[in-house]
Amino acid sequence: MDLFFLFFRLGPAMKLIFNISYIPKYEDFKELTPGQYQAMYAKVPEEDLKTLANQKVLAFLPDDAKVYNRLVNVYGDNLMIVGDEEVSAFEGAAELIDRYCEKSGREFETLTDRLVYMAQTLPDVFSEGTPYAIHGKCKKYHRKG
Repeated sequence: MDLFFLFFRLGPAMKLIFNISYIPKYEDFKELTPGQYQAMYAKVPEEDLKTLANQKVLAFLPDDAKVYNRLVNVYGDNLMIVGDEEVSAFEGAAELIDRYCEKSGREFETLTDRLVYMAQTLPDVFSEGTPYAIHGKCKKYHRKG
């Protein structure tokens, strides 16, 4: 895993996961409609549009109503858009979570349990400002194994 992916793709993906207590899957991302593309070009600064050049632009629109409501509560009603290359960051984050949890040797019953463990394990910067931040701050009380 290269440093660019770690800091500029995986980091923001983990922050979103911690914020909404959900790991996005590929099918949660839908390509923008022609009208949404037009709105994006009108609203998004030109510098940001350059990062999306030559990519399919996708909106994070989970079918699960509870997840969608959490997304709106945290980020408002603007569409969360990403380039198709960025979707791999969520796959990478899911793999990272699976790997860390598996290596811990512990049993996790829920995604929340897994995310609490990840907040305790990863540097605080990943969970900072999210509902899991308190768990990251309690590392010294966390018993490994």
